[in-house]
Amino acid sequence: ALRRLDALVCVSEAMAARVRARGFPRVYAIYNGVDFDLPRSAPAFPGEDGIVTVAAAARFDPVKDLPTLVRGFAAAAERADGLRLLLAGAGPEEPRLRALARDSGRGDQILFPGWVEDMEGFWASADIAVISSLSETFPYTLTMAARYGIPAVSTPVGGVTALLKDGVTGRLFPTGDADALADVLTELAADPRVRHAMGAELARRGAESFSLSAMGRRQQAIYEAVLAGKNEDAVL
Repeated sequence: ALRRLDALVCVSEAMAARVRARGFPRVYAIYNGVDFDLPRSAPAFPGEDGIVTVAAAARFDPVKDLPTLVRGFAAAAERADGLRLLLAGAGPEEPRLRALARDSGRGDQILFPGWVEDMEGFWASADIAVISSLSETFPYTLTMAARYGIPAVSTPVGGVTALLKDGVTGRLFPTGDADALADVLTELAADPRVRHAMGAELARRGAESFSLSAMGRRQQAIYEAVLAGKNEDAVL
């Protein structure tokens, strides 16, 4: 059925490339966008002075590899004072994650707020955003980190590297490598100036290319190209 479509739109260039490799014609990519013009929310989970909040929001599923996040955070918390982890979400891996948090010896610093409706307030509470996934397309965590001007730490999966540039807008770490994640979190926790600089650059790049308006312009260009019978090379 897909081969009968006039065009196929994917949520990242990485996914679009995989689909093109399977022989599908006219494949385009549109990255998720957020509204950078809205006022930022107040923190829903404020921390005490001096606390550095690491935050992740995901379904508790093996593909998100949240055990690596818990292990990496716990190792970082051994070295850096004042760290806490907000791990929002729900799913089948929750009992395992809670057990890992408890057994790490840092259970009091790993908070499980559950299913959070106020995601704006959630990200307003964060100092560092983390994506530990084994596979992604283009996660909203990245654009929300950009909206709130906080650095992102992620595995180099899917379309993440379209916005996250290592050492510029955040940090990348190898998939499944809790030790590497711990090193990155320790480094960022120790230097608020680096966090601010990376977060500001992520916000600038996000507003420029990953806003709702940019998403809308891209969508319109794709419609016009399809109606004109042009291929994906015509859409920049």
